[in-house]
Amino acid sequence: MFDKDRSSIVTFLYVFLNILFVMAIIVLIFIPALFFNFDYTNHVVRHIAIAEINSIVILLVIYELKGITGRIEERKVFTQDNAVSFKRVSIYTFLLGIFYMVNDMLNGEFHILFAFNKDGSMKIDVVVFIVLGCVFLVISQVLAKAVEIKRENDLTI
Repeated sequence: MFDKDRSSIVTFLYVFLNILFVMAIIVLIFIPALFFNFDYTNHVVRHIAIAEINSIVILLVIYELKGITGRIEERKVFTQDNAVSFKRVSIYTFLLGIFYMVNDMLNGEFHILFAFNKDGSMKIDVVVFIVLGCVFLVISQVLAKAVEIKRENDLTI
């Protein structure tokens, strides 16, 4: 599994993402079981639905990141597949931010960009997702441009 030619951090990330992927599938399967002890109300159904949607989107993010690290491990960094995967991760990250915002609105805790908790710490979930989504989108555009430049250079040689 560990090769001298391969980067140990990439291998670690790949193994870690595989573990996270399995854990996310387990969570996705067992989320409804967590709520069976409570009375069957719309409130519980809403929480199950939001938790399931978040788990599915997180599972998709982990799947795309596994693909990216797998291609990096194979020394295929500047590929269109990586650019597309980063674009998908950015979309999924924006979706997670939207779901968090909707969840906060449904629970009556919605604040425009950030809010201070009772202990004085800031809750900036939505802002973090927006920033991360933008970062992944920029990485996607950089990789797409790198692939385009690489193709042009391959044609001129």
